[in-house]
Amino acid sequence: MSPVPRRGRQVFRLTLEALEDRCVPALVAAYGFEEASGTSAVDSSGTGNTGTLNGPTRVAGRYGQGLSFDGVNDFVTVTDSASLRLTTGMTLSAWVYPTASNGYETVILKERGTTGLTYALYGADGAGQSPAGYVYRSGDKSVVGPSARRP
Repeated sequence: MSPVPRRGRQVFRLTLEALEDRCVPALVAAYGFEEASGTSAVDSSGTGNTGTLNGPTRVAGRYGQGLSFDGVNDFVTVTDSASLRLTTGMTLSAWVYPTASNGYETVILKERGTTGLTYALYGADGAGQSPAGYVYRSGDKSVVGPSARRP
């Protein structure tokens, strides 16, 4: 705000700046799994990172729809795109309701070619750490936290 003198009183002029002009758009993928049927998972972020279901079944979730995975060979794939190559920061989040845990419980994983992962979010990481997040930047970095299971 900057004061503007007006006949014995000060009037403040407020200038607004659009948030979008100052921030880089951050959401690169968002999946609600609200499709009635089929093998596609629509990306509501606007970046077009559509997912393909490979085995999970559609179920009622706590809020809206969800997917049920068998814990063996069910997954959702998303084709690589430039918008998923996160280099300056990220937030990975998911609502997960595990009914069993044994070893690594992958929730989100971005592959780095055929040599490993770029970033990942695990419900459990095989070493008793849950949840766990991993990022590769010239070497693996990890962040692990206490288990937080809610009914």
